[in-house]
Amino acid sequence: MPKKKIDNIKDKLGNPIEIWQSDGMQYTPVLPTFLRCHAEIIEKNFSLETFKFKLSNKVVWIQDRAGNVMAGISYEFFQDNKVGWIVLSFTEPKYRGRGLNQICHNYFESECKKAGMVYISSQVSIDNQSRIKSAAKVGLVPKWYRMYKPLQ
Repeated sequence: MPKKKIDNIKDKLGNPIEIWQSDGMQYTPVLPTFLRCHAEIIEKNFSLETFKFKLSNKVVWIQDRAGNVMAGISYEFFQDNKVGWIVLSFTEPKYRGRGLNQICHNYFESECKKAGMVYISSQVSIDNQSRIKSAAKVGLVPKWYRMYKPLQ
């Protein structure tokens, strides 16, 4: 999948950052960061122990000028109901608190609009308060609750 730089801007601290996008995660520098953050949410019991992503998921990410991946959003489009689905929103721990998730979300939302999506959705653990807060900052609010009962 070809990756492309889509913008050069500054984060909320005034540091220059680059915005990148790809129609797949394979052969992009985001995969290690994505996997580390995915493991982190599993270890914190914010996700079930499962793979909920595909290498073909689209991704928008932020990196510094040296090429260090800082944050990103992996997503897919569901054409039948026009939903842009957030597979995983991720930020390297050392870059948290810099407004990077909001920046990624703005570019993700733009990609959704270009693709004709009319909704954005995701799944967030009720225990993941930091993600609930960051989702609220970009206008995502709970619409449904998924009920859960383990049978073990």
